[in-house]
Amino acid sequence: MKDDTLDILIVGSGLAGSVLATQFLLKKKKTAIIDSPQMSLSSKVAAGIWNPVVFKRLTKSYLADDLIPYLNTFYSNSEQLLDEKFIRSIPIYKFLNAQNDIDFWQKKANEDMHCYLDTTIVTDQIQSGLNSNAKAYAKVKQTGVLDTSHFIVSLQNYMQSQNSYIQEVFDYSQITIEKGLVTYKKLKTKLIVFCEGYL
Repeated sequence: MKDDTLDILIVGSGLAGSVLATQFLLKKKKTAIIDSPQMSLSSKVAAGIWNPVVFKRLTKSYLADDLIPYLNTFYSNSEQLLDEKFIRSIPIYKFLNAQNDIDFWQKKANEDMHCYLDTTIVTDQIQSGLNSNAKAYAKVKQTGVLDTSHFIVSLQNYMQSQNSYIQEVFDYSQITIEKGLVTYKKLKTKLIVFCEGYL
């Protein structure tokens, strides 16, 4: 890695660190990551599914109207940057066990939840063994999945190709801060962010 000043040095490359690094890369900022791959693997096994609906009362998930469009834009831009595919739409279906469930779904789908609830109610294709009590099911719209492991590994490979990914256990004793700059060993950065999860 060159010895010039970074805009940001990120410690940890789980999902949070990878998203933060990608945000800075998309803004053309000098970015580097320090991570020890054996430290934590929780992000790599995360399901990565998003669903804009809280099923109990058929309400919007917190900030769904803002987050769903943003995540689609962000991860599409990330795929272009990294030249990989790791996001896709997948349907999510809700079993409806009684007529009042069906009526409530249709009411919400035709009112405030029309962006997220399909109005079509399916009653003739219930597979045996999935839910023996179901009278019908319906589809949630704008759902999908991020392949978290593929995204993280793709970013790591990209950063390695840019000589901006350092595999090591971070040594806190090597940090000095003076005159608005953080120095870590030979690296100088304007900003250091720790994305080490529960660690």
